[in-house]
Amino acid sequence: MQLELYRLDIPFTTAFRHHSAVRTATQSVWVKAQSGECVGMGEGCPREYVTGENIASVQTFFNTYCEALCQAVSSIDALVTWVDDHRTVIDANPAGWCAIELAMLEFFAKREGVTVEQLVAAVPTTGTFRYSAVVGDSKLDVFQATVARYCAMGFTDFKLKLSGDPAQDRAKVDTLRDLSDVEKLRVRVDANNLWNDAESAVRHLNDLQFSFVGIEEPLSANALDGMRMVAA
Repeated sequence: MQLELYRLDIPFTTAFRHHSAVRTATQSVWVKAQSGECVGMGEGCPREYVTGENIASVQTFFNTYCEALCQAVSSIDALVTWVDDHRTVIDANPAGWCAIELAMLEFFAKREGVTVEQLVAAVPTTGTFRYSAVVGDSKLDVFQATVARYCAMGFTDFKLKLSGDPAQDRAKVDTLRDLSDVEKLRVRVDANNLWNDAESAVRHLNDLQFSFVGIEEPLSANALDGMRMVAA
């Protein structure tokens, strides 16, 4: 098996804004695992403000371990062993490892003629799936128009990007609060590392006076103790 790494840049039709970045294209990597005609693909999305990774760090991680992986891992059992032996470096490079592992899992599954779920003895996914509408940190009129389009398409799950400005964020939340079927909505917010301390995050979120089902990235990456305080 051989592994190859590619950078994936897909342009967006409109720029997507949040506190930590303005994006006009994807920031992802693809890994291809191949032997003969059998090919597996995996994707990872490194983010400096989420896991501390970027495209360059993923490339370094890949270059460091690619040859050893190809030599040591020829089956799902060997993959499990490699993971157990390299947990520290994997934990430091989760997005990079995600791309590599997904590619190898798909490769092994195709080689065996089974699904990835069957390969890892997981219960197959079934049923109806619910998707979330993600609304960026845009001007209020753009925000309201975006929410209206999502509602017209039947979305009831929303993720809102916060700006950190109390008035702006309250106006966005009020847009949802004023919807006639607001009781049917499931709303979570994504702060993208807005605050330096848990107290500031809690104060801002409480001021919005909305029952959110989840709060993503209120603090810096890996600030676990502070995030527990926010969650409480």
